[in-house]
Amino acid sequence: MNLTKYRTGAIMLAVLVLLFFSSAAFAPAYADNLSLGGCNATPGISVTSGSATTNCTFIFNQAPGSIQGGSFIETGNLADGSSGLTVTVTNATSVGIGGVDDGADLEVTYVFNGLGLSTGAAQFDLTTSGSFTATGGGGGQTEFEFSGGPWTVNGVSQAASNTLLGGGGSSIVLNTPIADGSTELQFTVIVAANCPNTNCVSTTDFLDPINITGASAFDSNGDLVSGVAFDSESGFNPNAGATVPTPAPSSLGLLGLGVLGLIGLRKRAIA
Repeated sequence: MNLTKYRTGAIMLAVLVLLFFSSAAFAPAYADNLSLGGCNATPGISVTSGSATTNCTFIFNQAPGSIQGGSFIETGNLADGSSGLTVTVTNATSVGIGGVDDGADLEVTYVFNGLGLSTGAAQFDLTTSGSFTATGGGGGQTEFEFSGGPWTVNGVSQAASNTLLGGGGSSIVLNTPIADGSTELQFTVIVAANCPNTNCVSTTDFLDPINITGASAFDSNGDLVSGVAFDSESGFNPNAGATVPTPAPSSLGLLGLGVLGLIGLRKRAIA
């Protein structure tokens, strides 16, 4: 038996194993973060890249003879700027004073560096879509929280750091300060559902993704700065899905005439 070859192979295997665990231990940590609320007294989920989902079902006793159940889903993907959540509460038997309610929450954080502006402001555009359905006297609400700077919901300025979103679609514009070429975007969404009576089902559904659809940069004078690359620490670009403007019909016509002219010149040259 060749002990030299055996020892060499064992050493190489040990090195490969060490490199594998070292790369896992020193995987890049990003300032970007997606945090999802916990389920049944368990800790929440927090990731710095990629996606995560919490899917929870719970049954609890509020009072003797009072049994309620419910469920919620929280999800998000840092890679494409989408997130969403929904919660349902059901009362099947007698209910204590005040009924029962439950909620779900998520928090999204992005850090953008290398913007090329020492000072200024960034503007982020978001869209949301949700619904509230209930039977038996139930209800629900969705709260959006942001404290990074001025912001609007459907064109209305928000004086507080939180507001309730209505059903249907909403357009949200969030403004954050740029300092030393960096800015941070962070917001929180909380959904809640309530059942005050027996035989009640209440659902608050904002699982249709909350999307970050674009970003713009403005200098210290408030003038738009074009060509700023918004790339977060984990690689998300809110402008990656922007479409190239379609030329106007007149432009297309001129382009067509130019092509025909080139064809005519080529034919004359051949002749």
